[in-house]
Amino acid sequence: TSLMVLNPEATDWIIGGLAVLGISSILSSINFLGTC
Repeated sequence: TSLMVLNPEATDWIIGGLAVLGISSILSSINFLGTC
């Protein structure tokens, strides 16, 4: 796709953002289960 033509730095930022979102969602789910 045209998105993959971007510079590697942009893809690194996208991968980093997805990783942060995944970790934050996991932590929030753990906190939610902890409060239950």
